[in-house]
Amino acid sequence: MLSEFLHLCGVSPQVSGVGVRTRMFVSGAYPDLVIGGPNFYLIFEAKVMSGFQTDQVVPYAQALLGWREQNPGGLAKLIIIAPRNSLQALVLEAVGQMKNKGLGVPVGELAWEEVAKACEVLSRRVQDTRLQVYLEDFAQLVSFRIGELPRAFTPEEVQLLGDQLVGGAIWRLWPLVQDVNMGVQQKLSSFIPGFSSSAHYGGIWAGFNFFDQRKRGLGWFGVWVNAWAKVGRSPLFYQIPEDVFPHLDEINREAKCKGHPAVERFYEGGNLRAVVPLRIEAEAPGDLAARLAAVVAEYVNLVYPRLP
Repeated sequence: MLSEFLHLCGVSPQVSGVGVRTRMFVSGAYPDLVIGGPNFYLIFEAKVMSGFQTDQVVPYAQALLGWREQNPGGLAKLIIIAPRNSLQALVLEAVGQMKNKGLGVPVGELAWEEVAKACEVLSRRVQDTRLQVYLEDFAQLVSFRIGELPRAFTPEEVQLLGDQLVGGAIWRLWPLVQDVNMGVQQKLSSFIPGFSSSAHYGGIWAGFNFFDQRKRGLGWFGVWVNAWAKVGRSPLFYQIPEDVFPHLDEINREAKCKGHPAVERFYEGGNLRAVVPLRIEAEAPGDLAARLAAVVAEYVNLVYPRLP
């Protein structure tokens, strides 16, 4: 596994005499990963959502230059690991920090997407079942944190996308969302002072935000394609507002005691989301809208008293 990782870093995959350390103390700092061998020394800084702190990479550059003085001809390199869409900007920032201090060492780049893909490929080759699970889980974790890895449509997906019934079912979702929104308003307007809703939609979601009279967010309801792909069970979701995340477990327990669907969690762009999938059944339109409105209203009632 180490040889495959070194290959991604542009280093000969010879692992004899190679040492790997995490959070190692280096020139007064703690990089995320250090890998050293007889003829190379690599310092890694991994990022997901954040940028660098002031002069963060300067101690790494000093350590690399010190090693290179003692090992002429060896490879000393700083490698930034980050999502592909932010990698170039982070590399330029790292180079800028070193340049401001009159330092210069090679800076490499490695996308999390490449690391995940390598883990996915390697998981199909290893014999150790436990290691296979670890590799698969890590690849999925990267996917959850930064988005699904680029891939071709599967034959099953192609068949679904070509099915006219699928298109017709999706087209009918928005009228259902509007009917449910009206039902929720009717149920809550007399219980939550100033209860209101407003349409809120984008490229992969369409629905309504809920508010009280102080304009505090009471959640969102509608069609959410990304949640559908991550959680499943339905394209319709009630999204719990972040302000009540400290109370998620108790909200979940109360809802389950009343027979309502459980709260599900997933990551979108590195941010935690908490949603309730709302299953669609083959019911009369009015009955379906009324049932879903009752569930959404119940969750709003659980959220409302817990808002800060």
